[in-house]
Amino acid sequence: MTLKQKNILYILFTSLLWGLNGNMGAYLFRTTNLSPAGLTAMRLLFGGALLLGLTRASGQDIFDILKTKSNLVWLALYGIFGLFVMQFALYACIFYSNAPTACLLQYCGIFLVIFYSAVFMKVPPQKMTWIALVLTVVGVVLLLTKGDFNQLHISGITLLTGFIAMLGYTVSNIVPLQLTLRYPTKIVAGWAMVIGGLFMVLVCILRQEALPDLGGFSLLAALYCVIFGTVVPFSLYLASQRVVGPTIASLLGLTESVFSTIFSIFWLKEVFSLTDLLGMTLIFIGVVLMSLPDEFWQKPRLSGKVLPAEKNPRKSTG
Repeated sequence: MTLKQKNILYILFTSLLWGLNGNMGAYLFRTTNLSPAGLTAMRLLFGGALLLGLTRASGQDIFDILKTKSNLVWLALYGIFGLFVMQFALYACIFYSNAPTACLLQYCGIFLVIFYSAVFMKVPPQKMTWIALVLTVVGVVLLLTKGDFNQLHISGITLLTGFIAMLGYTVSNIVPLQLTLRYPTKIVAGWAMVIGGLFMVLVCILRQEALPDLGGFSLLAALYCVIFGTVVPFSLYLASQRVVGPTIASLLGLTESVFSTIFSIFWLKEVFSLTDLLGMTLIFIGVVLMSLPDEFWQKPRLSGKVLPAEKNPRKSTG
């Protein structure tokens, strides 16, 4: 097995860990008094602190980024309006629906990223954008109506939290770009997690939320969300991304929604109709198409002729 093949497996493993993470959250919401706000605070604060600790132990300077005021502003924007909003809204959406639905609605944020790039960065969307958008919209409609177009079969709060998760996803993909060009991604994300976690703790205090009553498997589930749902997959994903390239990594990362659905069905005994599964599949295909680079759809040419060995252009080089 080559190094690239091994790292492809590593990324699939991180998707599995992330897919189980959402279902761990759903389990905690069903069996304990832990709220989406409380779980978000734990995951961001302790996950960020652990990530920074491991980075510092590897010999990197994790405090240099804090010496510039503008960096602190961007970290706060990333941590609060990006990670905090995305994670809290995601867990809230899981609380009111289920992990696969929340995961797929969050990933629809990629269309907002494309819109931002087109309007503010003057980057025209890919030709496949419109097909992907139609597939995704049809998939969302099927999830909302279950094929019965006379009424919605999903709560308004689910739709609202899913949309907010999309906004958080968008901010998380745009705001930290300048920082990650100058500092390691682990350091940027680690401090943003800590800031977002502290903000969430403050929210929990103001809301006078009771301390979670965790014990036995529920305590292990909470620890999983912090360690194996945050620190381990994030670190492994970044390391593997350097080997396989960002395009392949992002596409493989989308399998999180597939694993999430499998865990929901076989562990939490969620029941999905054929319409639900069709809607999820269309959303998944739409997001995958949006994640493919322009080069994927371009036929390689030499002197205006298609090369004989390259007649099938649908092969990403990563």
